[in-house]
Amino acid sequence: MNANRKTVKTMAIVAAGSAIVAGAGISSQAATLQDTTADQALVSGKESSQGSLSGVSSSLMNMLSTSTEATVSSNQTDMVTSSAVNKTLYAKIGIAHTDSAINVRESADDNSRLVGYLYNNNAMTVDTEENGWLHISSGNVSGYVKAEGITVGDEQACKNAQTTDVKVKENGLRMRSDASLDADILTGFAKDTVVTGVDLSKQADGWIKVRANVNGRDTEGFVSNDYVDVDTHYNYGETVEAAVARQKAEQETAQKAAAAASRKAAVRRGTSQRVAAAASSSEEQTSVSSGSEASASGAAVVSYASQFLGNPYVWGGTSLTSGADCSGFVLSVYKHFGISLPHSSSADRGVGRAVSSSDMQVGDIVCYSGHVGIYAGGGKIINALNPSKGITYINVNYAPILAVRRVL
Repeated sequence: MNANRKTVKTMAIVAAGSAIVAGAGISSQAATLQDTTADQALVSGKESSQGSLSGVSSSLMNMLSTSTEATVSSNQTDMVTSSAVNKTLYAKIGIAHTDSAINVRESADDNSRLVGYLYNNNAMTVDTEENGWLHISSGNVSGYVKAEGITVGDEQACKNAQTTDVKVKENGLRMRSDASLDADILTGFAKDTVVTGVDLSKQADGWIKVRANVNGRDTEGFVSNDYVDVDTHYNYGETVEAAVARQKAEQETAQKAAAAASRKAAVRRGTSQRVAAAASSSEEQTSVSSGSEASASGAAVVSYASQFLGNPYVWGGTSLTSGADCSGFVLSVYKHFGISLPHSSSADRGVGRAVSSSDMQVGDIVCYSGHVGIYAGGGKIINALNPSKGITYINVNYAPILAVRRVL
């Protein structure tokens, strides 16, 4: 292989190492693509590591090497444009777009055995397409899915799904306004702080552009590459067995959270009864007292949650400053008040006690299909909405309400 051919091949692999990240509001399996044919080119959920070949599986490397080599070999001038390389990189990569879940089946038949699920922004390699069905591999899931809802070979769709976590390795790392030691200092970070990487183009020069919350506002700046770990990650599909195990764990967590909330409520009711003015009317007065206390506590919850408006949405995240998904946001807000909740929008439907939407109070948890938020009053919920909006307010009736739960 001559020098030009080697350069193109290396460029393709490095490009794959920083290509795509997809996020989802529904819990799914996330890991590096160590055992599939599409690794860092599919990114969105959890873990990989820094380096020029960061997270690139041997299968993906072989695929890229072979396809890129073939492209170069067919060119008599031994020159390949970046667009041709990118087309090769993304040719077999698929991204799921769905509001719920896409069934993965054993064969290309709606009646065949269900083997797994794909959730929104899950990434996959697409092996074949026939009669409206795709044969795909996504993490531990391999099988057939309907072609609708899957975007294949779209470079921009992949890049739009990209997420990069930048983890601080030492205390006191400074974020600067520009990629220079002479630039203004915007803020400092403690060790293990995770911020969002937005531009790695200056990494070779020792700098990474990141986004972080500074004084309640999303702020972009530069940090030194020497003091951070860069993690580009994405989500895969979930096998039926893994989904069953996850749902069981979520139900157990929800039951524990509900029991804990019930105990707290019992303590509050007992306190209200002790301060009731007269024993003969203690039940009535306790009812009034409990209602006003819940309202006051709900207001405190929303007041606390509103401090994080504008902070980023990160699938799988629970940080109110660096990023959280919808259930992670609700979990972390209530954790501040000593209430444990599951990290699952579907499991949130079983916490606390049910409340009708007509009786909704400030602080109640409002559950939708694949989403959850906190009722903020005035017909609004505060929630971690999506990567473009982050933590924000939206209309409580933006989608059909499946459940309203009260844990206060």
